[in-house]
Amino acid sequence: FQYCGSILDSDVPPSVIRFLLLEEQEGDDDELTLQNVLKEQSELARANFAIIRKEAQAVIDLVTKDAIHGSETGKAISFYVLDSLVSIDHEKYFLNQLQSRGILRSCLTDVSNYLSKDMSFSSEFSQRFCTIDAQFSLLLRITHHYGKHGSQILLSMGALQNLSSCSLSGYQKKV
Repeated sequence: FQYCGSILDSDVPPSVIRFLLLEEQEGDDDELTLQNVLKEQSELARANFAIIRKEAQAVIDLVTKDAIHGSETGKAISFYVLDSLVSIDHEKYFLNQLQSRGILRSCLTDVSNYLSKDMSFSSEFSQRFCTIDAQFSLLLRITHHYGKHGSQILLSMGALQNLSSCSLSGYQKKV
C-alpha cells in the first residue's frame, strides 16, 4: 500500500525538487518537468487507489475482523494496514468504513482502557503496548490525512474525553 503514495514529499520545497530535476535532466524546462512529474504522480495515485478500492471490501472485512478478534500481534498488524489504507484514501472511503464499523470508537476505548490501568511491565504489557501504538498511529493518520474533517469525527466520538482519562504517570519508571 505504501507504494501507492506519491514519491514527492509535500514537505520538500518546490525549489529543491526543481533543483534535483534540473540536475537529472539538463536543458529541459524545469517548470514543465515539475508539472509533468506532479501530474503523473497524481494519475498514478488515482489509478492505484481505484485498483485497491475494487477489492477493498474483502480486505476491509478481513483486516477489521483481525483488528477486533485477532491476537495482539494480529491486531497491531491490522491497525498498521488500516493506517496504510487511510494514507492512500482520496475519497474518504476507508474513513467511512472505519467509522461505520465502529473501529475508530473501539480504538479510542481500547486506548483509554489500557492506559487507565496500572499494569506492571510484562510480555503481555509489551504486546498490548504494540497494539496501542498501532491504534494511536491510525488515529493520528486520520487527523493528519483528513484534516479538519477527520478531527471533527474523532472529537464527535469523544476523543478528548477518552484520552484525557488516560494516566501515563509511572509507565516510564516501569519500562
